[in-house]
Amino acid sequence: MTSVLLATEASDAGFTAVEASGAAAVAWLIPLLPLIGFVILVFNPRRVREPTAGYVATAAAGLSFAVSVLVFVQLLGQDAEQRTIITELFTWFDVGGFHVDVALLLDPLSAVMLLVITGVGSLIHLYSIGYMHGDERFTTYFAYLNLFLFSMLVLVLGSDLLVLFVGWELVGLCSYLLIGFWFERSEYASAAKKAFIVNRVGDVSFMIGMFLIFNTFGTLAFAGVLPEAGAIAGTATATAIGLLLLGGATGKSAQIPLYVWLPDAMAGPTPVSALIHAATMVTAGVYMIARMSAIYLGSTTALDVVAWIGVATALLAALIAVRQDDIKKILAYSTVSQLGFMFIGVGVGAFAIGIFHLVTHAFFKALLFLAAGSVMHALANEQDVWRMGGLRKHMPITFATSAIAWAAISGIPPFAGFWSKDQILTEAYETGHEAIWALGVAAAILTAFYMTRWLILVFFGQERFGRDLHPHESPSTMTVPLIVLAVLSAVGGVALNPTLQGPLARWLETAVGAFHPEEGMDLLFGLSEPILIALSVVAAAIGIGAAYLLYFRDGPERLTGPVARVLEQRFYVDQFYELIFVKGGGLLSRGVAFVDRWVIDGAVNGAATATRWSAGVTRRVQSGLVRAYVGLLALGTVAVLAVFLVRAG
Repeated sequence: MTSVLLATEASDAGFTAVEASGAAAVAWLIPLLPLIGFVILVFNPRRVREPTAGYVATAAAGLSFAVSVLVFVQLLGQDAEQRTIITELFTWFDVGGFHVDVALLLDPLSAVMLLVITGVGSLIHLYSIGYMHGDERFTTYFAYLNLFLFSMLVLVLGSDLLVLFVGWELVGLCSYLLIGFWFERSEYASAAKKAFIVNRVGDVSFMIGMFLIFNTFGTLAFAGVLPEAGAIAGTATATAIGLLLLGGATGKSAQIPLYVWLPDAMAGPTPVSALIHAATMVTAGVYMIARMSAIYLGSTTALDVVAWIGVATALLAALIAVRQDDIKKILAYSTVSQLGFMFIGVGVGAFAIGIFHLVTHAFFKALLFLAAGSVMHALANEQDVWRMGGLRKHMPITFATSAIAWAAISGIPPFAGFWSKDQILTEAYETGHEAIWALGVAAAILTAFYMTRWLILVFFGQERFGRDLHPHESPSTMTVPLIVLAVLSAVGGVALNPTLQGPLARWLETAVGAFHPEEGMDLLFGLSEPILIALSVVAAAIGIGAAYLLYFRDGPERLTGPVARVLEQRFYVDQFYELIFVKGGGLLSRGVAFVDRWVIDGAVNGAATATRWSAGVTRRVQSGLVRAYVGLLALGTVAVLAVFLVRAG
């Protein structure tokens, strides 16, 4: 095992080989611990049962978090230009000049991701012990959960695009296993298949992007690609690579046009939804774009496409969330919308701010999903918000923590989501993307509206659940993670990055690039930063006020009419995909099968049949009797002479 210190992409210091020390030298334990947990559980499902299996998996995740903290503290104590360390574990293969090492990349970006994945992941593991109580495949569930954590850690620690892609595919496999965990129900199995197939569409684009990177740079290692990215800046190659990688990111992070799998992915156990939506899989696309920021800064076209896809997704998903009635599906479309905000951040070149929103979103979205799970746990798995209401007095901890998460995602200061969302919108405006800023503000208004509706329908008003139900607060294994995440959702934003150049932004500045607009740029409306901040607060107030008037003051009433029906049917996008790709694809495949069977196979089989028939006819003259052959020869001679005589006459 060797280690090198990698100069940051933004530095010209070059590369200096050094020996990793301290916690960095044992960073390989971070992914290994969850892998050990998976192996223990998956091969001993009968010996390691409930609740031991839950504690084993949670301990593995917790120890991984502890090592991540030690690594972060070590990097924090080093000079900024020496915070990027690559630790080579072994050579994967070396064929024809294509050399790939399995190596770990530790830098400020991967350190942030490690803390989010293992920290939030550990809380979700702990919560699952109570939530999955009594499930007959309790041990298998925790084995899959550990494997999911291992896969995501491989993704963010890989020092090479190919190793990153291995983690990328493994999280896809784990999502298939966990979304379809209760595969006995056909709709859950279908949701798992949908997630798996849609992600493969994006993966094709990602792989072509990797081929182009290797063809351009001769390597897939970040140490070989990122420092050389400036050489292709402003070329069509940079744009092509950026757009191809974006194709992969739209699949993994559920952006237009490949967002349709994520709302259905809530079919799995609710803690799985929290893990996928908050801390792992869906953040992979945003992480990958931030990691490849040096490439994206070489193409304003690719950056603009990222930003426009982000704002379009944020707005579309927010509109759909307004008219959903499933407690988890509202949150699922909210995830799609918030991922759109992250794409706006990285698309306008504010990569650090995009990662900042990823972090705060992990806090409040994990909290919202776990709170939804707590509500479902108390109401016998009821998911329709119109069959809830008045739960705040039955579930005070769940209500209080949900209210904090609601404030964070709605953009109310000083809660976490306000800082990151406001900074994304501010960066969008100040980099000259005024239209994206305006649409982002509209999405922020809708966010505050549908989340206020969610809170009112679940916790306020009349009790609309059945009289046979007696809701109660969840056990401590479930409420403790809620409380921890609520604290992070309340203070995480102001503690991490209260200004555009706050501690987190400065921490990330050596690991990700930043787009710097030209000085003196004329901006539409000429709004100053304080006014932009005030407008963000006003946007949240408008959304909250509208939801209060519609659902609280006058009592909850369903919105009806043609517009509401279109929103309820999610703009018929799923139906369109069903028609084009499922039914159309089925029709096309049956047509191809018909041509294969009756035209291609028919031609081949027909030739064989004709040959067999002609052989059957002609073999009759092959009797082996000499006199028959002489007779035929004489007959043929007479026929030839007859022809000549007729033509001569």
